[in-house]
Amino acid sequence: DGCGMTPLRIALEYAGDDVTLAVIEACPEAVLLKDGEGRSPLYFAVKAEKSARVLRAFLDAADRCTTTRGRHCGNETAWALFFARWNMGLREILSDIDDSNDPRVDIMNLDVPQCVASRKVREIYDKTNIMVASVTERLPQVHSSIVIEYCPWSFTSLLLKINPEQTWVDDCDGNLPLHLAAACDVSCSDGDMYKCTECDSALPVKWYQYKHDNNGFNAQFCTDCFSDGVARTNWDCADEKFSLVKSINTSYDTIKSIIKVNPLSASILNRTGNLPLHLAAANGQDWKSVNTIFYASPHALKTRALDSHMVPFMVAAGGVGDRVDTLNQFTTCFTLIMEDPSSVMAWYANERL
Repeated sequence: DGCGMTPLRIALEYAGDDVTLAVIEACPEAVLLKDGEGRSPLYFAVKAEKSARVLRAFLDAADRCTTTRGRHCGNETAWALFFARWNMGLREILSDIDDSNDPRVDIMNLDVPQCVASRKVREIYDKTNIMVASVTERLPQVHSSIVIEYCPWSFTSLLLKINPEQTWVDDCDGNLPLHLAAACDVSCSDGDMYKCTECDSALPVKWYQYKHDNNGFNAQFCTDCFSDGVARTNWDCADEKFSLVKSINTSYDTIKSIIKVNPLSASILNRTGNLPLHLAAANGQDWKSVNTIFYASPHALKTRALDSHMVPFMVAAGGVGDRVDTLNQFTTCFTLIMEDPSSVMAWYANERL
C-alpha cells in the first residue's frame, strides 16, 4: 500500500515464522520492497527478533532476485540495527569471560543481556554467521566480520572465541585475519553506532548508559547531558543506575584479540609479500596497534615487503590513501626507527651500493 505495508511486512509484525516463510516462498521479490522511509523488510525482521531460519530465508531470497551481493543492497540499516542491539550485551559477556579466565565456561549457553529480552549466545552467534556471511562471499566468518567496516569488535571477538582455527585460514590473496585487521579502517569504534538520547549528538569516546538497557536506542547519554543532570531528571534515576562506558576501537581491539589467539600469524607473509606490520604501517594504524603486532613478531622490523622492497618504517613514511593521519603516520615511522635504528643504517648502506 502507500505506506509500504506489504503482506510480508504484515506477517513480520503479526504472524509467526511459518507464515513469514510461506510469504517469502510465494513471492521472494517482496524481500526487496522498501517502505516509505527506505527500510527493507529485513530491517523489520531483525527488529522483530525473527529466528535465524527467517533471516537466512530473507537473504537467500534476495540472492535469487538480484545480482551478486544483492542480498546486502539496501539492507545497511538492518545490519546496523542488529549490531547496535547486541553489541553492548556481547561486550558485557566477553568481559566477564575474560575476567573469570575459566576454560570450563560454556559460552554458547550464556545469556546476552538486552532491555527487552535476553538471548542465548548460541542464537546471537547463529544470526551473526548469517548476517556477516551475506556481505562477503566465500570468506570465513571471522574474515567477513573484519572487512565489514561497521561490524563492532564484540562480534569479531565472539567469532574468534568459537572459531580460533580461522586465524590460520587465508583468503584468495593470502591474507589471514590479522592481515585484514591491519589493513582495515582505523577510525571506526562502536560509539559510532549510537547517539545521545537527549541531544541526538554522536557519542564521543565515552558515554553514560543506563545499566539495564543494552539496545543502544533509548538510554545512552553523552557526558555533557549527564553532567547537566538531564539524564537523571528525565529518567528519574539515581547516579548508580548509570555506568560509564568507553568506546572500543574496532581496529586496535580486533588486532589485539587475534594476536592473543594466534601470535604466530604476525610472522606470516601474504601473497604480495607483506607482513601484518607492513600493512598496519601503510594504513596509518596508531602506535598501539603497530606496537602490538611488532611485539608479536620483532623480526618484522627488518623484513622487506616483497612487492615494495620496503621495511616497515619506510612503508609508514610513505602512507597510503586519503584516510591516513599524517601525525599518526610520522609517530609510527619515528617510533619504528627508535625501536631499531640499525634498520635505517641497513637501508642507507644498501642505497649506497
